[in-house]
Amino acid sequence: MIPEGGCLIDDVGYKLDLGVFPLTFRNPPILVHGYFMWFAWTIFAVVQLWTGRYLVHWWKWRVIIHSVSGGIIALLTVIAAFVILAVERWHLNWHHIHSVSGHIYTVLGLLLVI
Repeated sequence: MIPEGGCLIDDVGYKLDLGVFPLTFRNPPILVHGYFMWFAWTIFAVVQLWTGRYLVHWWKWRVIIHSVSGGIIALLTVIAAFVILAVERWHLNWHHIHSVSGHIYTVLGLLLVI
């Protein structure tokens, strides 16, 4: 039994009761992967665009903010990749379109960095 407004962690996953309706998250590491990727490629990608486009007059701050946000994107993406690889027991999953697209974007990203 989950206390109202509480959280219970068991073998199945997280069970969260917010008072309105209970939620069960079957695989919390996949949520961590999703949150990290969302923050990296939504919030910090907007910061990248903003600094590249609108901070032209403040060159020093533009470079600093752009570099820091790019580093955060890279760090969150690498952590999210390791989280999902650990969930999949270090095997590449080709059974879902999201996994296949993730592999394709990983290869394209590595080619871009090289």
